[in-house]
Amino acid sequence: MDSIGFELAEMDERLEVSQNSNDYLLHPTSTRCLKLMRKKRNSSPRDKLVAQLKDLVGQDVWCEELENQVPRKWEKHGDLLLLPENSFKNEQWETLGDKLWTAVSNCLIAERVAMKRVIMADDYRTPQVTLLKGSIGYFTLPYLVHAKADIVYACEWNPQAVSALKHNLCLNKVQMQCHVYEGDCRKVCPSNVADRVNLGLIPSSALAWEVACKALKNKSGGILHVHGNVDLVKPSGGGNKNHLWWKWADEVRIEIAQLSASLGRNWSVSVDDVHRIKSYAANVDHLVVDIICKPE
Repeated sequence: MDSIGFELAEMDERLEVSQNSNDYLLHPTSTRCLKLMRKKRNSSPRDKLVAQLKDLVGQDVWCEELENQVPRKWEKHGDLLLLPENSFKNEQWETLGDKLWTAVSNCLIAERVAMKRVIMADDYRTPQVTLLKGSIGYFTLPYLVHAKADIVYACEWNPQAVSALKHNLCLNKVQMQCHVYEGDCRKVCPSNVADRVNLGLIPSSALAWEVACKALKNKSGGILHVHGNVDLVKPSGGGNKNHLWWKWADEVRIEIAQLSASLGRNWSVSVDDVHRIKSYAANVDHLVVDIICKPE
């Protein structure tokens, strides 16, 4: 039941009848009455976010579809906020740019914001996965717990993060399925073990592309999930945002193909898809491109 506060209201020596019989109670010995007021409910973080987003988008543009895409639940991992995959899908959100993510981080109290993504149901559904940035488990645990990967090889050079990762693996009872390699991934990453390699390094993961190619299985190849921050300032030739995303993706594909050839891998290298994770800064998007490397 909501809390009820009381406020004294003066009356002119006569009983005034309210339209709502619950509004007034006549004091038995006075010409005053007691006005019952419901205590205003504190706004939830989501309520505050919705109100701020309405102002940013504009009341004339705001609609039920936009409100439904404001998440009602989320996960917190330290200073990282993990939003459901169906959050902020409408193209209208892109017009806000960094203002959207600033509002989200302020209202939901987080330093970093990320979006869940469904791992593809392809030939590598239960693979061996190599993570070149194991961290404390942002990617490691979803691969093991939700995607049911057989084995994950996680590289991490921060001792505190390694300790937290091992602790989180034990909490989720998947420590036997994860091999943790402490140190620079270019030096400690195993070769010829993975069906997928997640290069969760930004602003660029280019220095780890060679070791990522080596980590894929020689005979069957696999998929590279390459993260990167992409400058969206249009070149003289023009092009919209989507064009610039795919231009970057193709540049990554070309370099990966050249690297794999230099390693003696006779692979066909292609772009499967490009995913926008979030706006990283003004005119900069954090993207992931899925690069398929298959023997020819």
